[in-house]
Amino acid sequence: MDSLESLPKNKRNFHHLIHLIIIKQRVKVRNQAKPLITKQAFKVDSKIIRRGFESVRPLKAIYLTRIGLAVVAAALSTAITVAFGERGINTFLNGVTIALLIYLITYYVFKAKYRTQVEKQSKIMTTAIGIYFFTWLVTWLLMYTVAISIGLAPAPVPA
Repeated sequence: MDSLESLPKNKRNFHHLIHLIIIKQRVKVRNQAKPLITKQAFKVDSKIIRRGFESVRPLKAIYLTRIGLAVVAAALSTAITVAFGERGINTFLNGVTIALLIYLITYYVFKAKYRTQVEKQSKIMTTAIGIYFFTWLVTWLLMYTVAISIGLAPAPVPA
């Protein structure tokens, strides 16, 4: 192809103008900020936290953490029941108390951590409340049943 100097002046100006337009478009595309908030069809928090190579939404992180903590609460409830050798309704009430304490502690921790990233503050309290207690109950029943079957915990008193 001919160099720009060998072209007539009007064609050089045209090529120069096209070149400037292309450069301007490239700069504009590079300088556009990518939004952190995405549109979703349902009402959940859509702000994103960057962790390593993956992005995790705050409510999803709260959800998954509470599922894991429900298993920890069930294990702790079983261990305390086995350690004190309790029977009857106290066994269940102590377990529920431990599960509630862990849930409330996580609420205050998550509230401090995700206060600015969650649109509604009430979502921090209500996120995963059902799955937390369901997971705790199922896991606690399984662990307590295993503890009874291997002789670590006393068998329940028949009514």
